[in-house]
Amino acid sequence: MISKRIQAIAKHTKDSYKITDVGCDHGYLIIEALNNYNVKYALAIDNKIKPLEFAMNNITAEGLKDRVNFSLSSGLDELEKDSDAIVISGLGGTLISNIIEENINKIKDQKLILQANRNNYDLRKYLSSNNFKFLDEDIIYDGFYYQIIVVKKDKEKITLTDSELHYGPINIQKKKEILYEMLKKEEERLIKIPDSNHFKRKKIEIIRSILYEN
Repeated sequence: MISKRIQAIAKHTKDSYKITDVGCDHGYLIIEALNNYNVKYALAIDNKIKPLEFAMNNITAEGLKDRVNFSLSSGLDELEKDSDAIVISGLGGTLISNIIEENINKIKDQKLILQANRNNYDLRKYLSSNNFKFLDEDIIYDGFYYQIIVVKKDKEKITLTDSELHYGPINIQKKKEILYEMLKKEEERLIKIPDSNHFKRKKIEIIRSILYEN
């Protein structure tokens, strides 16, 4: 059973020629992309042998092995030139930023599909400061609220507000109900923290500025 999170990420790979999945785990994202989103080929990367073997077994069972290369490596060390979409998901925002930074010279016009389990603020701050253009964003609830960020290298830096760094410029523009659900849940959680906490006060101000902007 492929999770809602994986399905939501896979949608952004649609019509790619070759996707690179960094930290491919069990290979479910690649299976979903190749089976349902018109992706031709994939590169599965993991720095641990067991997850890579799981991915290979699952992909083979789907009859897709001849369309996938497997790499036991870290980050984007083995990025292939014909890859036009890179997926980095299920990691912290700081680690995702580090992976991109360490391989910044390899990133040309590929689409980056990113999903951080935490530190979305730091990830967006890195992206906006390093000439990445925000193409799309999504929020999905799968036992937890996950934010998906789609970017591409550009020529100019952009400046994001604190609200946009936390929750995404495109998410805020879209005004989807799930954004407001997530914000209300976070507001409820923050209210329980002692009032003396400066971070709490600042975050609640940001949340309420989005919730009640009109």
